[in-house]
Amino acid sequence: RKRIPTGDIFKGLPIGLTGKLDRERLKRLIQRGGGRLDNIIHKKIYCVVSDVDAYKHRTQRVRKAMKYGIRVVRSQWVEDSYAKRRKLELEPYEITDSSS
Repeated sequence: RKRIPTGDIFKGLPIGLTGKLDRERLKRLIQRGGGRLDNIIHKKIYCVVSDVDAYKHRTQRVRKAMKYGIRVVRSQWVEDSYAKRRKLELEPYEITDSSS
């Protein structure tokens, strides 16, 4: 797969954040990658980036994501996608009830 320009990695994707994360760093990577952070979780959100604790404690944003069928993923998805200059698949980064 070819690498795309940095600004097209997350082009136009609304992404949510929840939990104890390096928010400033993630915000910078997402925005540089052409995505945008949304504080409100709605049906059009691409994914919610979370830590395992926030998922296990079912924060409001995690509950909303589950309600709308939105994937909840580790912050490493943002880091790896940015480093590889392409939007990686969410599945390997997905947080589920069996995540530790």
